[in-house]
Amino acid sequence: MLESVSIRIKMVFMVFIPVLIIFILLGLNGYKSYKKVEELSAIKEVSILSTKIGAMLHNSQKERGASSGFVGSKGVQFADDLTNIRKNTDDTKMDMELFYKSMNFSKYPKEMQERMGDAMQQLSQLKDKRDQISSLKISVPDTVAYYTNMNASFLDAVAYVAKMSTNQEMSTSLNAYSNFLYSKERAGIERAVMTGTFAKNSFPDGFYPKFIKLISEQDVFMGRFLFLTSKANGDFYKSTLVGNDIDEVNRMRNVAMTHMNGNFEIDAAYWFKTITAKINLLKKVEDYLSESVLANVDNLKNSAQSDMMLNIAANIIILFFIITFGFLVANGLIKRISLLRHELDEIISSKNFSQKITQTGNDEIFSIQSAVNHTIKAACGAINSAKESLEESNKHSQERAEQLSKNRLTLALTELLTKGVNLGVTSTQHGLSDNMQSLQNINRLLAKLILRAPQIHDQNLPIHISN
Repeated sequence: MLESVSIRIKMVFMVFIPVLIIFILLGLNGYKSYKKVEELSAIKEVSILSTKIGAMLHNSQKERGASSGFVGSKGVQFADDLTNIRKNTDDTKMDMELFYKSMNFSKYPKEMQERMGDAMQQLSQLKDKRDQISSLKISVPDTVAYYTNMNASFLDAVAYVAKMSTNQEMSTSLNAYSNFLYSKERAGIERAVMTGTFAKNSFPDGFYPKFIKLISEQDVFMGRFLFLTSKANGDFYKSTLVGNDIDEVNRMRNVAMTHMNGNFEIDAAYWFKTITAKINLLKKVEDYLSESVLANVDNLKNSAQSDMMLNIAANIIILFFIITFGFLVANGLIKRISLLRHELDEIISSKNFSQKITQTGNDEIFSIQSAVNHTIKAACGAINSAKESLEESNKHSQERAEQLSKNRLTLALTELLTKGVNLGVTSTQHGLSDNMQSLQNINRLLAKLILRAPQIHDQNLPIHISN
């Protein structure tokens, strides 16, 4: 099938097919770079949402503690504080909701959409829960449970961000950040649990093991954070979580752990104020980490964008080089082949086999040109030999023609002589025949004379001789 296709078309396919394959490969590479930029843009957007969720959760954690103290003290304590805390929660809640509504959340993983949807659904119940707390129609455990479940849903959505990243460094950083938020949430739960406990001056049912578990979970999550995070982040945490408030929280913890039956002699408001100071230090670390995450995302995104632009530029340059080089090579080959064909046609049409094919380069076409010239030379030699043979043959033919002419002349003369002889012989034969007839007549006459001689003698008659 390809035998009937021109060399020009074949050369076009020889260039086009590799270029197409390279274009596809480069396109896939460019697409990967684009997807990486898109992924980091999505992570950045969700990371910003995470910081807004973190700000809201910081206030909801505080609201949980104050609400627990308010319910535990039967409305005696935290009434004034609760109003201001709720306002702070509402402000950060509104900021988070506005940003969330501005996002196209449908492009994110379905599991993350479900977690965020569940968290937002629980957040929508906040007003009803506040009304129950204000009217003291809810227990301390139920109060703590509502805020805890809602916060956990938001934290699970934030933690899922780490699964979105294919970059190991980014994924590790987000995992560290999530573990820190989980530890801080346990500190907030501890504040709420122990505020209600200290307000009641005894552990409600199930709160003591819950208290012990919360301390353990804080240590586990914080240990994971310190293991995963960078040295700079770890050092900042360690240098921040120091001071009298940290020492006081640890002291009051020890009192609670050693007084399972109550009688703590610890003011709930003092505990709330002191552990809130500790949690504010954790919030300071959280802000530092979120800024670090966003900076890391920006650096990776900028790097990915630079790589993408570099890949695009490199792809264009490579394709341009391949197409240009392929065109030049193909065009050069086609020109040389066309020149070879033109010169061959000219030699054939002019029958001038003394001409030579132009030889260029030092490649296979040069070898073909050399072979063609060798063939032309051999053909020229063969033609010259044939001409010489033809001339020699013509010469011999001419000699043979002359000899033939001589032979023909000789033959003609011979024939002429033969005819002459034949005519002479015939004439002689006729003459002899006539003579013989005359002799025979004479003989017959003589015989008659002899027979009549006596009569003649007697009669003396004259003698007449006739034919």
